[in-house]
Amino acid sequence: MFFDSHRRIVLALLAALSVLAGCGGGGAGLPDPRLRFVNACSDSTSLGLTVDDEPVLTSQALFGISDVGTVDTGERDVTLVESSPTSQLDALVVTFTNDTDTLIAAVGLENYGAEPLKRAQLAVTKINTQAPNGTKARLIVIQGFNRASGLNTPQVDFKNPGDNPQYVLSNIDPAAIRSFDVDSGSQTFGVYRTGTSTEYIAPSALTLEAGKIYLVMLTGVEGETGTLTPAMTLTAIN
Repeated sequence: MFFDSHRRIVLALLAALSVLAGCGGGGAGLPDPRLRFVNACSDSTSLGLTVDDEPVLTSQALFGISDVGTVDTGERDVTLVESSPTSQLDALVVTFTNDTDTLIAAVGLENYGAEPLKRAQLAVTKINTQAPNGTKARLIVIQGFNRASGLNTPQVDFKNPGDNPQYVLSNIDPAAIRSFDVDSGSQTFGVYRTGTSTEYIAPSALTLEAGKIYLVMLTGVEGETGTLTPAMTLTAIN
């Protein structure tokens, strides 16, 4: 009798699982993947983005951030293009999953000369868009800064100036995206060669609101001027 009763319970559980699988198991029924595109390519004027050869954005100005869009789940071919004339700059296969937020950034240089490591390229990461708790703000740092022509761009630290910084994002690779939560209010950050006091982008005071999420775009080329002046650009995304 115990065996029969146990068998009935197992069969009932299997049937329930089958129903759940048919009603959205594995991601069905969840919101579509969300994405945002930002142009942090230091010498660009206007860039576009395609997903599976379909234009998503056709004209994104320097420091411009797109509205939130959606894309089908799964592996998708994402391509960075010059808006005019249209030409491909970079392409990646990106896996999108339901109910997640993906940030896609254009970084680097369109006119990179003989240094392909500094070329315009895509940086992609999943981001947390839930508002930070309490008095915290979230900084999403996009590393698009490059050293002068002929010099490799090393890892950098994004941190408070001084010998004992309260907040440090260490060992940020070129064309990488990193994030952390910090206290709101006025916070000063600079960009330094990792593990040294060598300054690449001068410290700047950032005014941060509690519960806000910000992009911090690190752009420019060492020693250059105009739009190529090394700088950090702060923009709220919520």
